[in-house]
Amino acid sequence: MIIWISPQEILKEIEYLRDYEIFIEKFLQEKIEEFNTSVNKRAMGMEGEEKEQFLEWNSEEYFELSEELPTRLRGSIFITTMSLFEFRLNDLCGSLQAFKKEKLSLNDVAGKGIYRAKKYLNKVFEINFPNNPSLWETIDIYQTIRNALVHNEGFVTQDVDKIQKYIEKSKVFSFQLRGSRIILKESFVGEAIDTIQPCLIQLCDDLKNLCDVSKKSH
Repeated sequence: MIIWISPQEILKEIEYLRDYEIFIEKFLQEKIEEFNTSVNKRAMGMEGEEKEQFLEWNSEEYFELSEELPTRLRGSIFITTMSLFEFRLNDLCGSLQAFKKEKLSLNDVAGKGIYRAKKYLNKVFEINFPNNPSLWETIDIYQTIRNALVHNEGFVTQDVDKIQKYIEKSKVFSFQLRGSRIILKESFVGEAIDTIQPCLIQLCDDLKNLCDVSKKSH
C-alpha cells in the first residue's frame, strides 16, 4: 500500500514551525526588554563618564541578546524547516517511485539532498518542480545559509559573492552578511517557511493529478 502525504498534513507540520517561531520571537523580545529595564534601573543616578562606562560595559551583553542569541535560535528553527523540506521531498519521491513502479530510485540519482530530489522529479518523471524558478533561486540561497549554520557556525566560506548579489538584487532585509557571517533578522524564518510551503503544496497537488490521470488511463 502506497501512503501519500496530504497537503493538509504538510500544512499542519508547517503550522508547528510557525508556532515555534512566534514563541522564540516573543522570548527574544522579553529578554531584550528585561535587559533594558535592568540596565536603565542600575544606571539611574549615574552621570557623565561613569554612566558612559557603565553602558559601554553592558554593550557586549546587549550585542549577545540582540544579535548572537537571535541568530542562533532563529537558525535552529530554520535548520528544522529545511530538514522538513528535504524529508518531505524525499518522501514524495519515494511514494511516486512506488506508484509508478519506476526501477530508478532516488538513491540512484547523482547529487545530494534537495538538489537530488529536484533532479529526480525533473529528469525521471518530467515534473516541473518548482514551477516558479525564482522560488528555487531563493531556496538555493537558503540551502547555502543552512549549510553555513550547520557546518561552520554561520560563516560562509565559498558563496559570499552569490549571497551578496542575491541580497542586492532581491533587496531582502531578513538576513545580511557581516563580513562572511550570516546574521538572521526577525522576519527571516517566516519568509523561509512562506517559500517552502507553496513548493511542497504544489508538488503534492502535481503528484495527485499525475496519479489521478494514471488511474483513469488503466
